[in-house]
Amino acid sequence: ADVAGRSKPGEVFKHFLSLAEIVYDMSHSVLLPEGFDRHVFERWCDQAYNPAEEPLHSFDLALRAADGDKAAGLHQWIAWIGEYLT
Repeated sequence: ADVAGRSKPGEVFKHFLSLAEIVYDMSHSVLLPEGFDRHVFERWCDQAYNPAEEPLHSFDLALRAADGDKAAGLHQWIAWIGEYLT
């Protein structure tokens, strides 16, 4: 965890990616193209979905957008990756 007691973004990202691989039955290389920059994606999510600039990771933002529903939050997160990549 970081100094604020939050999980490290890289660890959380790997966890969500593992869940997405199971749910979507795809490898991470299909979900994320080679060269995907997690840090740039996180900044993009902040700009697009975190106008209050709260100290939240993209996963937390997606979960909040899904009203706390974890499955819907995962789908939202994957949808944002797709939006980011297009």
